[in-house]
Amino acid sequence: YWVLVHMGYRLSRDTAMVSYLLTLLCATIPAAGAPGLIYRMARIFGLSRPLRCALGLGVVLCSGLISYATVMNPYAAAAFLVLAAASSLLHSGSAQGRGGAAIALAGFFAALAAVIDFSAMPFLFLFPLALFFIMRAPATWRVGAVLFFIIGAFPPILLHEILSTDLLVPSPTAEAVIVSRVPPPAIDNEDEELRPSVMATVTRGTERLGDALFGSHGLLSHFP
Repeated sequence: YWVLVHMGYRLSRDTAMVSYLLTLLCATIPAAGAPGLIYRMARIFGLSRPLRCALGLGVVLCSGLISYATVMNPYAAAAFLVLAAASSLLHSGSAQGRGGAAIALAGFFAALAAVIDFSAMPFLFLFPLALFFIMRAPATWRVGAVLFFIIGAFPPILLHEILSTDLLVPSPTAEAVIVSRVPPPAIDNEDEELRPSVMATVTRGTERLGDALFGSHGLLSHFP
């Protein structure tokens, strides 16, 4: 969106165009690039080109990724970045003199996927474990590969921490600190009578559980 603002587009003025461009760049293009990465990585199975095309298309269609390509969401971009990290790791084995750069790029992609969508976090730890325990190389090379991966993963994680914490927020003034330390008023007996009953609490909890499982964005829905 920062790029679009510098191009003259603003969400408050060009709502439809900005929404369309953000969806195209952040969801549609990553979903379209995912089968291409699967096609390239499928070479390790020795499949022919038609079978590799079928595999890439089947993964995108059967996993439901194709349905995420039309709405703004973090899942399509995170899935594409996880595949890009795996592809970079595979490429590092055949890169002549550029294996370290490919591994660092894999760390960058994996970390970026993790900060975009938390469900991609396990890959941030599984990829370096694969480098260390599965790759057929001397121990010193494997340790170096893990270090390259960590170096590549550091910038997205650092940027995420800066943007999601109070590092950019100015310190509170003395008046704000004094106000925050004022104790809250005591609860009157009338307020205690207005507290919800046990049955109301159980009903509300059951509704929340049902919505979390079967709601429009519940765990068992099409768009969890």
